[in-house]
Amino acid sequence: MSQVAVRVKDIILNIEHPQAIKFGGYDAIGTIFFTKLDDNVPLEKLWTNINNTARPIFSFLKNYPLVNEIVLIMSSYDKGIYNTGGFTNYYFPILNIWNHPHHNALPTIQGLLDDSSKQDYKQTENGLAVRQVEDEGTDIDLGNYFKEQIQIKPLLPYEGDTIIEGRFGNSIRFGSTNISENILEENKNRWSSEEGKTGDPILIIRNGQLEDTDGKGWVHAIEDIDDDASSIYLTSNQRLKSFIPASIYQKSFGANLVQPENTNTLLTDPPLNVISEPEIEEQEISDEEEPVLNSPPPVIEEENLEETVVPEKVAYYDVAPSENNEIDKDTVVELDEKSIKSIAEYKLTAEELNKPLGNSYTPSPPPINIVETYKGFDIIKTNIGYYEIVGDPGSKQGSLEEYVYNDIGGGGMSDNRLSGIKETIDDSIEDFGGGGSSFFIEPITSVQDNTDLSGGNAGYGGL
Repeated sequence: MSQVAVRVKDIILNIEHPQAIKFGGYDAIGTIFFTKLDDNVPLEKLWTNINNTARPIFSFLKNYPLVNEIVLIMSSYDKGIYNTGGFTNYYFPILNIWNHPHHNALPTIQGLLDDSSKQDYKQTENGLAVRQVEDEGTDIDLGNYFKEQIQIKPLLPYEGDTIIEGRFGNSIRFGSTNISENILEENKNRWSSEEGKTGDPILIIRNGQLEDTDGKGWVHAIEDIDDDASSIYLTSNQRLKSFIPASIYQKSFGANLVQPENTNTLLTDPPLNVISEPEIEEQEISDEEEPVLNSPPPVIEEENLEETVVPEKVAYYDVAPSENNEIDKDTVVELDEKSIKSIAEYKLTAEELNKPLGNSYTPSPPPINIVETYKGFDIIKTNIGYYEIVGDPGSKQGSLEEYVYNDIGGGGMSDNRLSGIKETIDDSIEDFGGGGSSFFIEPITSVQDNTDLSGGNAGYGGL
């Protein structure tokens, strides 16, 4: 299958195109109309040949050409292969005529309207044509509304880079850290610093390049996180030098905010609310007119509101299931589930519930749930899942029980394992049998009279 280079003359990009319905409706989007490069048709001449058409060869990549860009076409079977055995032309992405992402249009010489446009295409020493637009713009027809932007620059590549560039200064670079003496100083980038090493991966997504450029669109550029419109840097071991964020607060959204003052300044020297007196214009009083002095308005005495007297044996509540929000001794009140649960938990009797208001009542705490009694010691489980032994109910002084209670229960020792608290009990019993029972203090039996007060030490016997 041979491939032929052709020049794009028109393209269907929406259903409103005059030829869209004829070539399949929505299925025709992306279809181009072309002429062969040998057909040196002027751009200003109306082109009416609609037989030369081609469809995109790739379905997963949408890289539609502009008018006057060059593409390669090939012929192959289409969807009518089983009916008519027909062939259709397919086109590849645009040829990289000018090695530039913005456009690669190559108009006919007859299509250039004036000498200034022809001067945009220069010849190098070896005879190859290069395009360097140095004036305000060009007269190349690139479509119905696509306008050439001569300040758009291609990205400068580094060894091993994979770069995807759009036509408007947006790009994705799959690059790495580049540290080498062979890189010119003006070509060094900000993500390649001494902290990393050559080959550390980085992915840079850029949407819009620096607007204020030198206007030389053929000179390559490097991403600049401070000057590009917006960027995403996915780094590995890189460090961006001298990075200045727009803001970490609302200013990053372009809001015109007033900078808050320093907190210490606000505390030590708060701003004063200065109340300015209104300016009063002085009126000149003639000798003929005497000023009229108005007496102050009479003071209206406030009416004394009668105090509402509440009966002694009537209690008022915000909410009550009775009329007029009154509850007396004969009022029947329906208790909610929480109140019923509290009465059941504290085992309140009817006598206790019917005590007059104002009398204090301290309910006994709910019963302790004993998990297990181990070697005479009751073990409970707290509401946070720890095991403890119940406090000493009153053991005999100097006994094993008193020692264990003071060693474990008195010290607030707990364990999140039942086996752990049992091991602690066993250790305390073992300590008690090994002579560890000297924890208690015997009562004082006598006080010697030979106390040496001058030394500041008092001796007590029987301790």
